[in-house]
Amino acid sequence: MNKAKIGLVFTALISLTACGVEVNELFDAGQFESADFLENYYEVFPSALLESPLTKQYVVDETNSSYGNIFDTNKETAPIKHILDTDHEFDFEEDMYNEYNSGTASLNVLDISTRYFSKNRLLNIDQSFKYGYFSKLTDGLVHCDGSGSHVRIQLKEQGMGKIFSKELISYSTMLLAFRGGTNIPWGTTNYPYLTQSERKAEVLINFSLYVADNDNDSYNQYQFTTTRDVKTDDNGMNTNILYINLKDVLDVDELLIKRASAFSISYELLDHPTLKPAGGSPLIGYEDYEFALMFYELMLPHSTWN
Repeated sequence: MNKAKIGLVFTALISLTACGVEVNELFDAGQFESADFLENYYEVFPSALLESPLTKQYVVDETNSSYGNIFDTNKETAPIKHILDTDHEFDFEEDMYNEYNSGTASLNVLDISTRYFSKNRLLNIDQSFKYGYFSKLTDGLVHCDGSGSHVRIQLKEQGMGKIFSKELISYSTMLLAFRGGTNIPWGTTNYPYLTQSERKAEVLINFSLYVADNDNDSYNQYQFTTTRDVKTDDNGMNTNILYINLKDVLDVDELLIKRASAFSISYELLDHPTLKPAGGSPLIGYEDYEFALMFYELMLPHSTWN
């Protein structure tokens, strides 16, 4: 695996724009923005995180989270409904909650969703999230807006990690936005049709928060694990929204992630109709193609950092 354990050796200073967010970082010009799918994998994973022991793991499922599609406009099932209901429990976003539940026939679910994500993006919560390549995940854009790789990070199964410059002090909920993608050339002679079954994949996703253990010069890793049907090769706008109430998931361990100062995400493709049917080998004719997780946003609404 060509993963930089300390960090990539960057050779040119460029300024990328992720939908209005400046992401100054040292990369080769155009890196991760190629027309070639295979050149866009982001694999930066600090060795300090890779080597961190798993302190505790928490299962995220339908009992302690909500999961849906950003473009679900049904008022009763749209992701923003559960988000606002949960925020209401914490006395957050009362105006938005009241607007959503006002009974107005012309209620625009997508408009309220967009306002919520823009308001509660990490770069608004703390300016330290405004810069660097990771700011693609903190700009409030939870789906593609036509900018392609400018608004997402493309991941292999080994994933990525990020050490923050600040520590998480207070928190209530957590949100991740993602979808699947492949380099199968749908719409060509050999691959003319993308069927409904091929528009999703079963994926095991692990994401972790890390709390520094200064006595041992290491990190304690608290991992969240979830298995989901992930929209894939459907439309860059149709991202999946995973939203969790951290208190529901952590229960009596709620304070363990206080002072978290790093994050990572990895995954395992469990099933894909052509690339890994029933967890097996690719179908004939699909051996040279790959799956990637397209990661759009990480949010910790109403959190505070120090």
